[in-house]
Amino acid sequence: QQSAHRAVLNSAAADSALALMEQRLAEVREESRRAREQVAGLSKSQLNEVKAIRTNPPLSVRRSLEALWLILQARQWAVGGAALQQLDVSKKWSNIQRMLGSESFVQAVV
Repeated sequence: QQSAHRAVLNSAAADSALALMEQRLAEVREESRRAREQVAGLSKSQLNEVKAIRTNPPLSVRRSLEALWLILQARQWAVGGAALQQLDVSKKWSNIQRMLGSESFVQAVV
């Protein structure tokens, strides 16, 4: 009888954990949807404004764009992480500017 009671408790705990995960997943999906809408709403002039900060962008802008560039380039490091460990993102600003100027940029992010 004690074993059955433990099983019921474990099942209830699992159900509760599953409900929490499903709730969080729904929240993340909603956040993702809103983010896609915001990115899709970026104008070419807004992207050009960021791209124009060639040599000394504010650190928060630079870090955000570096992170975005890494995410969009992640497939090339999927198999082996050695190249990624050697990567110096601070030297990739020109690549990041090209990414921003690309006609497919917004579509790549969305």
